[in-house]
Amino acid sequence: ALCRRIREDDRRGDAAGAPQQGLGVREKIRLIDRFYTERFARFLTNLSKAREGEGSLLDQCMVLYGGGISDGNRHDHDNLPIILAGNAGGSVNTGRLIRAPKETPLCNLYVSMLERMGCATPSFGDSRGPLTAL
Repeated sequence: ALCRRIREDDRRGDAAGAPQQGLGVREKIRLIDRFYTERFARFLTNLSKAREGEGSLLDQCMVLYGGGISDGNRHDHDNLPIILAGNAGGSVNTGRLIRAPKETPLCNLYVSMLERMGCATPSFGDSRGPLTAL
């Protein structure tokens, strides 16, 4: 129903810049973000219920959720809304908000994740090393 509602609004011209007709662009983005975030939460719940060794499957893995652009209008790569869920077998301290220093490449997080999976990777993409706060 959500996708049908958004497509119907697009046919009326809302996506082309007529916010007075149907849903505005920001409302569409909010609905889409909520749709995927709820599914992500359900996925994490299922991982936490799946038994794996002494704990859950979520305890043994890392699941990354987010995007590479924080402001689609400006194509801004700062303050990215990223969630890293899972304990990675005890190598990730969970339940924290990490604010990386300004200009920290997202690829630093990828390097840190690869290290925790046993892949010695000094760099990846535009990384400058691992994300030390992880």
